[in-house]
Amino acid sequence: MAAPVMEPDVRGQRYTVMGLARTGEAAARFLADHGARVTVTDQRPEADLANILSRLPAGVARAVGGHPAALFEETEGVVVSPGVRRDHPLLARAAAAGVPVLSEIELAFRFCRTPVIGVTGTNGKTTTAGLIQTLLEAAGLRAPAAGNIGAPFIAVLAEDAPPDFIVVEVSSFQLEWVETFRPHIAVITNITPDHLDRHQDLEEYVGWKRRIFTAQRAEDHLVLNADDERVRAFAGEATSQVRFFSRREPVTNGACLEEGRLVQRDGDASENVLERDALLLHGVHNVENALAAIAVSALCGVPAGSMGSA
Repeated sequence: MAAPVMEPDVRGQRYTVMGLARTGEAAARFLADHGARVTVTDQRPEADLANILSRLPAGVARAVGGHPAALFEETEGVVVSPGVRRDHPLLARAAAAGVPVLSEIELAFRFCRTPVIGVTGTNGKTTTAGLIQTLLEAAGLRAPAAGNIGAPFIAVLAEDAPPDFIVVEVSSFQLEWVETFRPHIAVITNITPDHLDRHQDLEEYVGWKRRIFTAQRAEDHLVLNADDERVRAFAGEATSQVRFFSRREPVTNGACLEEGRLVQRDGDASENVLERDALLLHGVHNVENALAAIAVSALCGVPAGSMGSA
């Protein structure tokens, strides 16, 4: 279900991991554990990275205090931290040399055998991802939250027992370097101007958010905020099955607010999930987050009664 056909074999291949924050450390460890020859590089001096470096496997090479240019040409791939700008000259150098540049979520997805629920948006994605995890786990499903919430996506893959779903909160920075990343269920909460110090303009920012669903197929699902004009417009581009959530108007498939109740709808069938006044999260934005979580949980087979109790 929305997983790559063949797990890549990285044994003996050289990989450069650029940036040693949480995702960089997790990616380096994962690649080393799978037999790759890994070099980590970071602008910060060794003294500032002592704790992280001490946790890396012994075979991982270190090039810190700067980024040696050769690491971006003489390698099978560069795994880049979300904190590194896309226009970094060394990443351009890698691309010119034909070296693939991957985000950690792209690398993780290539090894993933578990259905992924990907959540992005300007606001509400952390709350929505957390609510989805809560609703699924209350129904007896194992669904760790990863990405910007919880552990890095790739770290979850290292766990012994595969979960039923992985809920991945994804930023625009992480989506800059994806190709095959394909959530079985993708969610876009809303889009407003943000990170314009990094992205050229709003159009570019919207374009990166779009990447969460561009690899989806007909058997996948896209859950969109019907109340957000930019998000709603994505429905016309999707190849996957679209569901909406709305606090302002009824929807045919998805979740909405009707007469003071949070309702899950599937065609002509409608089920009450919760009274609006019983929702413990305050604010209209949290009504939207809850509706998004309800729409996703219904796709995962969670009964309305279980959602309401959770």
